[in-house]
Amino acid sequence: MNEPVTTAELARLTGTDERCLHDHLAVLAYANWISRSGSPDRWQVSSIPVGFAMQSDRLRLLDRAANQMVQLRRIAKQSVFLCAPEGQQMVVLDVASCSAPFRKECAANEKFSMCSTSGMAVRLAMSKACRMPGADRRPRNSTEMIAADVMVRETRQFVGFAVALCDQVGFPFATLGIAVPHIRATSAYRARMHACLVKAVLRCSEPPGASRQ
Repeated sequence: MNEPVTTAELARLTGTDERCLHDHLAVLAYANWISRSGSPDRWQVSSIPVGFAMQSDRLRLLDRAANQMVQLRRIAKQSVFLCAPEGQQMVVLDVASCSAPFRKECAANEKFSMCSTSGMAVRLAMSKACRMPGADRRPRNSTEMIAADVMVRETRQFVGFAVALCDQVGFPFATLGIAVPHIRATSAYRARMHACLVKAVLRCSEPPGASRQ
């Protein structure tokens, strides 16, 4: 899309339903890959410098998240997972593995459903941000807002906790998650994991040069 193009033109070129395509374009615009040009129904590719800046911001967040995973593993005494949405699935980017005898096992590059705890955390953050004006998406690094975005999901054997990492435009591009055996998931333990995930995301989101403990 070097030149602005309408949703109808794209739908005709790709053989895609216009309404469905519009939803996909809205997500791309939200992630700042494309932008509207002159009218609500015309689109163009965002500038390259914006794309580079966003990638740099995301890499910085992922680097900080990797450090926080080690701290979370020490506190939770369970494996911690860094995941990201990829198409209609989630993919594991990194794992801070623990040595607990009963633990959730996942390997880097493993893919799983968007209905997982991590996938639901991304969908929750996305649904909230999509309802916000653009200027209100960025300051999503308050304790209250992050705490409200922590997803908790129970399966037969585990209780999963996950929260989205949002980039500089408020797009949820990755998640931090922990899976805890039911036998350990007391009310006090759940509250602690919730608070630790919130603190980890806050530390990841600190501006460059900010002091971290």
